[in-house]
Amino acid sequence: MIRADFIVTYWVIFWYVFYVTGYIHQNPAPALWIVFMSNLFIFLAMIYYRVKVKTLLYYAVFIFFSKILLLWTIRDMPIQRKDILATAGMFIMYFGWILWEDKFSLLQHSMDIFENKYSTPAMMGMNRLFP
Repeated sequence: MIRADFIVTYWVIFWYVFYVTGYIHQNPAPALWIVFMSNLFIFLAMIYYRVKVKTLLYYAVFIFFSKILLLWTIRDMPIQRKDILATAGMFIMYFGWILWEDKFSLLQHSMDIFENKYSTPAMMGMNRLFP
């Protein structure tokens, strides 16, 4: 299983939690949009490569709860320059962490979903809950 700290979505979700609780003042919406668009691209690729419907449903549920729902809750919050800079900083820290841990090979394993293999925490959890 791929650890959550190696998946950028979890970084953005933690940022969102700190933002809505008031601990961080930079809006995570730009980062949420970036990861949402990348997940949407992956979802369309999964359809193209004829991934099992069960896997598509798991991924759609994950996208809904980890991106769409979060974006909906902060839809009225303005995006400022500092938010975009914070997004760039977060992605730099993420890629720095991946380099530090020498885990670029794990990014390839996250594409196991195209072979209906579940190697991320969310997908493994849904597979256990709804076999």
